Amino acid sequence: MPAFTQLDHLDSTAPGNLFRTLKSAMLDLLPSTTPTVESRDFWQLFAATELRRLPTGYAIFKQGDTGDSAYIVASGRLGGTVTFRKRDEVKTFTLGVGDMVGEISLLAGVPRTATVETLSPTHLLEIPREALSVFLSRRPDFAEVLANLVAERQNSDREYLDGLAAVDDEAMARSRNRESVLSYLLGFVR
Repeated sequence: MPAFTQLDHLDSTAPGNLFRTLKSAMLDLLPSTTPTVESRDFWQLFAATELRRLPTGYAIFKQGDTGDSAYIVASGRLGGTVTFRKRDEVKTFTLGVGDMVGEISLLAGVPRTATVETLSPTHLLEIPREALSVFLSRRPDFAEVLANLVAERQNSDREYLDGLAAVDDEAMARSRNRESVLSYLLGFVR
């Protein structure tokens, strides 16, 4: 494990700060009943992430796109919009440092549920499918934890998620089924 300098606190993109941001975002995502995650597990995941430097106005993904990565904001801000098929309504949201976006598409194999772009110069930690595959190969017990998390979250947001534009209702229904999500995640394990 690399040693971090005392100057890391001055730069949000210094390795020590990026690691802490990843670890914090992942712990925030997981339920409190989750089995212990060792620092080495986070290091392995961190080692497989990529730091992306993006300018203001950069489109990270569009609603309905296929998703094979999740992102954690290391610096900057993101803005997002969600559109619906049958409602003349657009929901907007903003995300800042430590927030994660795109995780449901990565974890459940469903299309992106929002369009997201940068609102300022931004640094993102990208967690690609391959990184999750390596993590789940090392910790297959987490496939079940993540499947439960996704299904619970998707079921609690069901009213909101039904009728999203550019997203297949069948795919969303699969993301609410714990067994379907678990099967999808176990496909990551080598």
